[in-house]
Amino acid sequence: MEIGPDVELDGKLVKALVGCGRDGHRVAQAHHNDPGSNGFTFGTDRYQRSTELAADVLRDEGFSVTRRGAGLVARRDGLELQFAVARGADLSDPASFDAGSSPARRKAGTSNAYQLAFEGMPEPQAGPIVHVVWSGTPEAGQTAVHAGRLVTTAGDRLEWAVLVRLDDQSMDNAEEPARVPAMPAYTDQPEPALVVAARPDIARSDEG
Repeated sequence: MEIGPDVELDGKLVKALVGCGRDGHRVAQAHHNDPGSNGFTFGTDRYQRSTELAADVLRDEGFSVTRRGAGLVARRDGLELQFAVARGADLSDPASFDAGSSPARRKAGTSNAYQLAFEGMPEPQAGPIVHVVWSGTPEAGQTAVHAGRLVTTAGDRLEWAVLVRLDDQSMDNAEEPARVPAMPAYTDQPEPALVVAARPDIARSDEG
């Protein structure tokens, strides 16, 4: 699958990354009703789960995998993959995906803008940086997976120069994800039944 004019991801890798996001999302859903959970912990959980699963897949495909802080970075042949999660499938909507919220994304946007502006010239030191974005909510499951290249535009804004949908409905593993059964919140769970039976020897002593 082509991610712009000079980046292509193998179909097998694309399917695997879609699956990693789906599986990580399901695990995060299952823990979303734990005490202390909220939207932030859900997003962090599904990012970490999904990228941990993706790390093994990427190594098998010849990528070197490192962590930059909490973020996963994978490199191979001048290509750098970074990862993100979003609430909705419209990645141009700041309420869904804030492309300007991270210094790492801004750095990627500057690097990509330089690459695309001088396309055809001898390769600079830095290679293209592609973001893989898993979208979804606790209620809807994983709703989309995209890959794209952020670029810095006028006013230091970040926009998508290239953005493609990875979880195309024709793919084998792009079916509607199974919903994790809703679990009651901790405070809504009933108290366990407690039955206390009198000991026989105590009952006899009372009779005497």
